[in-house]
Amino acid sequence: IFLLLATYQFFGSSSYSVQNLSYSEPVYDQAEEFDPSLQRLNSMNKISAYCDSVYRSEIASRGSVPESFYPELVSAVVRKRFYHGYSVYGLNSNYMAVGMSRMIMSGLSAIVVHDDILKYLYAACSQQSIITMELLREKGYDTRKVGLSGNITGHFTFEAFYQNSWHYYDTDKEPDAADFGNIVHKAME
Repeated sequence: IFLLLATYQFFGSSSYSVQNLSYSEPVYDQAEEFDPSLQRLNSMNKISAYCDSVYRSEIASRGSVPESFYPELVSAVVRKRFYHGYSVYGLNSNYMAVGMSRMIMSGLSAIVVHDDILKYLYAACSQQSIITMELLREKGYDTRKVGLSGNITGHFTFEAFYQNSWHYYDTDKEPDAADFGNIVHKAME
């Protein structure tokens, strides 16, 4: 079986269309700020260049912008780039992650590689935070993860440091506050 799967991954389609067989692709619920035109930002280089272009344009028109402008811009772009849903590896892109996910823990097939996440229209809270945090780190901002846990599920956000303090960002904004009866703030540097 291992050789069969390895052959399929190596010679099979390079498309990400063959998904994890036990996973249903999420459907856009029309309630988020998702903008399908941003799907062209399908690599870290492209999304970074787009944010930089908007930033430079804003400086050209205003003369200057506050230090908070870039983190707010990147957060808004990522929020609009994705709708909520886990992007997971399929058999043709990472059969080992899919197999381990079925045997050990379901989340092991979730994508955490920046450019791989950007191949999808949807991403979970952690995946959107991974993208945003990396874009900000590339520009010299310190970031840290913030995990929230509640009665039903958890949520992943982050903070960025500028103007001598930490600022909270949630690019996904999908959890219902009522589900978080017992919020635990876990900031990890």
